[in-house]
Amino acid sequence: MTVMRLIKRLGILAFVLIVIFAIVAVWWWEYYRFPPVSFLSRNAAPAVLVENVRSYQSVDQFIKTISTKRYHLRKSSAGERQNARVPPYDVQLVTIENYRNLGFEGDLVVEFFNDRLSSVRFYPNDVVGFAREKMPQFDLSSERYEAGSLSPNVIVWTAVDRQKGRRYFGWKDVRLDTEMRLWIKRYSFYPIRLRKKVSHDFESERTAHKWIPT
Repeated sequence: MTVMRLIKRLGILAFVLIVIFAIVAVWWWEYYRFPPVSFLSRNAAPAVLVENVRSYQSVDQFIKTISTKRYHLRKSSAGERQNARVPPYDVQLVTIENYRNLGFEGDLVVEFFNDRLSSVRFYPNDVVGFAREKMPQFDLSSERYEAGSLSPNVIVWTAVDRQKGRRYFGWKDVRLDTEMRLWIKRYSFYPIRLRKKVSHDFESERTAHKWIPT
């Protein structure tokens, strides 16, 4: 009986050690496989996503480059982390209607991660014409997600936005996309105090504010 108890205790101890080893291994894999990331740095060289739209631009820098004075800005946040060492996770969307992109008109949605331009989605009014002239590599007969590499740091893709019922074409900087995914892996389990999302509409000098409940 004593021997059985000893074997059982050794088994429990071995299990605990295996769990601790697994946790340490995962931590090592995440934090040493990837170098330390500030999630705020702008030191990387910008990449051209489409026409004059470049990654790592701030919201203000991007707005200065667009010709229209009307756009829609939505800000959202993962919330305020109770641990001060956790970096922010703020996402901003700038939507421009009737934007002319590569010779075609449509709606442009630009995403910023911590005030750095990370991706662009374009909803052309003439999907078939745009795809035929600018994106012939994609098969529009399928609604599934398709992607391809445009340059070492840029991925282009297409998909159907089921909420809007429209097909769009997207360009994203893989470095910032990787940062967003890495932030979720590392910090999404931390407790937060949720913030409200805020939406702003701007037209010339007239400004309207509307609160959107989370």
